[in-house]
Amino acid sequence: MPAFFRALLPSEQRIQLAVKLCGFTLGVLCMGSLMLALFLQLRFDGPRLAAELAEHSERNWQRSLVLESTPQLSLWPRLRLQLGAATLSEPGRGETFASWREAHLEPALLPLLLHGRLELRRVEIDGLLLRLMRDRKGVWNGEDLLDATSDRPVQLQLDALVLRQADVTLDDLPTSRQAQWRKLELRADALRAGQGGRLQLDSQVIAGQPSRSALEGRLTLAANYRFDEGLEGGALTQGRASFSGRTDWVREARLEAGFDAFEWQADGWQVRQVRLQGNTGATESDLRLNANLPAARWRDGLNAALLEVAVQRGEQGALRLEFAQLQSIAGDNDRVKGSLSAELRQIAKTDKAGKDEALQIGAQGRAAVTFNLREGSLTVADFNGRLDAKHPALHPAFGTQLLRGEVRLASDADAPLLDLRGEMSGSAGALQFETSLTRGRVNSLRSKLSGERFDLDSMVMPARWRDWLPAADQLKGWSLDGELRLGKLKLAGLQLESVVVPVQQADGKVELGEFSATLYGGRHAGRWRWDAAAQRYDTSQTLRGVALDALKRDSGLQLPLGGLTNATLEASGRTGTWPEPCRSAEGVLRIYSRDTRWLGADMPRSMLDLSPGQQRAARNETTPLDEISAALRFEQGSLQVERLSARSTQLSLTGSGRVACSGASELSLLARAGSDKSMSSLKGQLMNLRVTADAAQATVQRATATTTAAAR
Repeated sequence: MPAFFRALLPSEQRIQLAVKLCGFTLGVLCMGSLMLALFLQLRFDGPRLAAELAEHSERNWQRSLVLESTPQLSLWPRLRLQLGAATLSEPGRGETFASWREAHLEPALLPLLLHGRLELRRVEIDGLLLRLMRDRKGVWNGEDLLDATSDRPVQLQLDALVLRQADVTLDDLPTSRQAQWRKLELRADALRAGQGGRLQLDSQVIAGQPSRSALEGRLTLAANYRFDEGLEGGALTQGRASFSGRTDWVREARLEAGFDAFEWQADGWQVRQVRLQGNTGATESDLRLNANLPAARWRDGLNAALLEVAVQRGEQGALRLEFAQLQSIAGDNDRVKGSLSAELRQIAKTDKAGKDEALQIGAQGRAAVTFNLREGSLTVADFNGRLDAKHPALHPAFGTQLLRGEVRLASDADAPLLDLRGEMSGSAGALQFETSLTRGRVNSLRSKLSGERFDLDSMVMPARWRDWLPAADQLKGWSLDGELRLGKLKLAGLQLESVVVPVQQADGKVELGEFSATLYGGRHAGRWRWDAAAQRYDTSQTLRGVALDALKRDSGLQLPLGGLTNATLEASGRTGTWPEPCRSAEGVLRIYSRDTRWLGADMPRSMLDLSPGQQRAARNETTPLDEISAALRFEQGSLQVERLSARSTQLSLTGSGRVACSGASELSLLARAGSDKSMSSLKGQLMNLRVTADAAQATVQRATATTTAAAR
């Protein structure tokens, strides 16, 4: 090796000298550290520090600070001040503002040694209990602690703040709202003005009113942050938040949100690119939520160009809302106005008779919207749109319905959750509606429907009425109190006028109580009850002075009678056989008619023409009657005529028999001639007649013998 390079290498003596110098330096440092630790221990006075902190709190903030144990100083592994359990009172009062189970404070060493100034670089608190409250004048109970002009014994230059198992309660008295963070885990790095850090939060959250929570679940947040001196300004960037729990609207919800930036200053804030995703469960029937807010700002009020919201329910439905030009109303920052465009697509699948059938609903419209931020409410006014519905049970001609009205959504426990009012109009007529929904253990729905004219038959296929009856599980947890008022209503072929129908539902039982209507010159009144779980109904109805000819013409009712009638019906049965309740009904039908006609046979002529054992066919014949009364019982798919009585000047009839649901009848009658001269040849005679009839003709047969004794 050249001599030049050998000269660059350290000699053995040089190496030994370097080792000795390093050892000496380390020894000096260790001795200095030991002396420093001894100095700190000798200078540290825990009882004095506790007294000074309590005295400072009382002098500057009029708050009582009580430390349950003497502060301790720890030197390993870092310089740390340990405080045991403590409480801090409200200013001037004995109520507790904050307390903790244990706190660890790490001060900066050089400011403490050189200047005697306590600068905290790291704070860890276990079991913090904190109650923040804003009074009715808008003043927070912790503002005095943040006052920059107050004499602070401790300077905060934090590199880290850590909270473990903290409980924080926020009471906002002006709005009567409360929020609680339970089991709060929080970590914030570099809590220094002008510097950036990372914030992480995990907590159980309960929010709402003191007597009722509107939101409850777990909240997490992670974001970068920076802030200015005194928190006058700052920003959260690249943030992610999530929530899982329940709300007023849904029993189970999962939400995830992301944002590019949330910036605040003393005069307002602004946010950029907020994205929200959520769902109410993992099944196809649960909802999926997506929302997007490109930008919003608050400067003397809110201003946002666009807010998009989309709600999806598997493949069955979707709701899209677009709020545009959102801005605070001048002079009222609690209210924000804007415009709304809405589009709804819904497919409700049901299983009927072993096959899937779908109700398809499409709706769209525009409206003006107003948010009340203080009340937590939304009002949709001047809504104009259209509704399209398709279903095998709906007439294809039902077509498009025009919608107009207003909607109000509220979160106040003392007010209805939903108020809906407006009008739906189309080929079937127009209906004005007023509906309100109040949430609770049982959801209460109140509704009123009214209109001048509505043709329900042009909306619903007659053979599919039973498809619109809800299942028992769909009614569980709901109550209904409503009323229907219509000038004219077409229902099952009948033409009704002045219709008034009260509707109530509770515990799965629906009742149309004390309804009334004008029906073909007479009155129709009664009640109708339906048990969803048992799939049975019972009804009590009366007819007074109703024209039977018009009634039968429009309803298809098969009765061999005409004229004016009074009737009472007491019946019950299974709803699964609709629209032919006659086949399953149980009960009694009582009929009394005056100035009526027996249709299908000329009974006086039959009495005059027939000899014992003979019969005759009758077609399109009638028998005028002054009055007729009958008692019929529903039995095994037919009407059993238990008692029939009729009279006129030509004859009187009594008897019994059977009338099938198809209209076919079979009657056994005892006939007596009346006082009319045309029947004088039969005066004093009684005849046994058998009458059978169907839709085509009637047959009258005279028995071979007359049982006068039975008649008497």
